[in-house]
Amino acid sequence: MSWPVPEFPVKRDAPGAKITLWLGLLFVVLALIFFLDFCILKLPLTEVLIFIYLPYILIWMCLFTYAMHRHEQTRIACQSWNASITFKRNEWVNWCQRKLMVTGVSLLMPKSVRQVYTSERKQRTEEEDKQLLAGYDHSVEAVFTALAKDLDQQHEGYQSKLKTVYVITPNPLQNTEIERNVTKIWGCATEFIQTPEDIGHLFDEEDNSAMWLLVGLNIWQAGQIPAYHEMASAVLLTSCYYFERNTFPFNGSLSRFMPINEMQLSADLLMLEKMNLLDKEEEKSFWLMRENELAQDVIYQYCNKAQRRTFLKNNIYIADNQVSADREAVFVMAMMLIKAMETLSPQCLLMMDSDGLGYATVVGCEVR
Repeated sequence: MSWPVPEFPVKRDAPGAKITLWLGLLFVVLALIFFLDFCILKLPLTEVLIFIYLPYILIWMCLFTYAMHRHEQTRIACQSWNASITFKRNEWVNWCQRKLMVTGVSLLMPKSVRQVYTSERKQRTEEEDKQLLAGYDHSVEAVFTALAKDLDQQHEGYQSKLKTVYVITPNPLQNTEIERNVTKIWGCATEFIQTPEDIGHLFDEEDNSAMWLLVGLNIWQAGQIPAYHEMASAVLLTSCYYFERNTFPFNGSLSRFMPINEMQLSADLLMLEKMNLLDKEEEKSFWLMRENELAQDVIYQYCNKAQRRTFLKNNIYIADNQVSADREAVFVMAMMLIKAMETLSPQCLLMMDSDGLGYATVVGCEVR
């Protein structure tokens, strides 16, 4: 099964009524008839009114009435067409919401790594960070152990329900080590994600109590000093049927953020439009940042000066903190996490809300 994103038709715009054009045609022809009669024909006024003006006005009214009727039919057809597209789009979103949801996220980031805020401190801070990172254990086993411990705090006992761990990694040379550590820590099978189809079958799973783990992992070569944003992240998925009344045992906080591994947001704008997150009719309201201050705080806390400039210069994408938008955002993030395969993008963040419902606020920067 491929990733269930249908091809939605393009919405149609009803043509204008063009009343001004019809009125202009009426008066121009009347003026032309008057000019011809006054200068050339010089017919009696009564004959002109009865045999020329009156028939022309009647013919014009018939044509105008027919044109308005056709315009109204076209407008109704366009409204029906657009309503059917919206219905199909909402039907797909609702279908997704009934199938999978996020019940936990985990981010692995080296402790005490400070970000650069001023150019004067840049060189000294980078050297200090390199020393901290050089002593940081970023082996596969250490990374997986930390992720498993963090997820267990969010959803205790999830390991007993975990069926498969899906791994995204840009370096396939250590797949054997990854499989060995997944078996050691989680005791389940390992699948490496290459395309969205590799996880599409999860939507058809009949086991409503099962869980699946998506792990984004960067493998660093020996002696290589990783940048601060090169970290591991995990998303714990399960069926929405597993929870009663949408009560999720998730204890995330707004101070946590998770990078969307190996993707660029600009490559996914068409996908966002298909999910109705970038509906052109709602574009102006969409850009309004409901949690503007929160987003600014996160941007200034976790990004250096150059990255902040990139964030603030470009459009900031925010999914409004409502139930429907947040659930759409969760699935956008899950889809983005598994579909891109090249480089880590520190510009794209996923912040989990602390309301205990597992909803998400999406913050991303358009990469030009």
